[in-house]
Amino acid sequence: MQSSSSIEEMIANIASIAKMLETENQLTQTLNEKTDVAKTSSQLTNQEVVKISEKSSDLLEASSIIQNIAAQTNLLAMNTEYFSNSASV
Repeated sequence: MQSSSSIEEMIANIASIAKMLETENQLTQTLNEKTDVAKTSSQLTNQEVVKISEKSSDLLEASSIIQNIAAQTNLLAMNTEYFSNSASV
């Protein structure tokens, strides 16, 4: 009798361990899936940051061109004013 109760206890312990391992396996799979989702999200975010950086670079270049044109326009306006004043003298 005592050995059969020991065997039953061992079987119960093995079943308990098997259930714990199954739960751990499910948790590990869930963690793996969530990690994959986070990785994909991170990659997409990185791609968007690169696009924004490229657009920012383009905007800076356009701003530089506009500033250059504005400076040339101011110089032309000053030349025009100088020649107007010279002509009226």
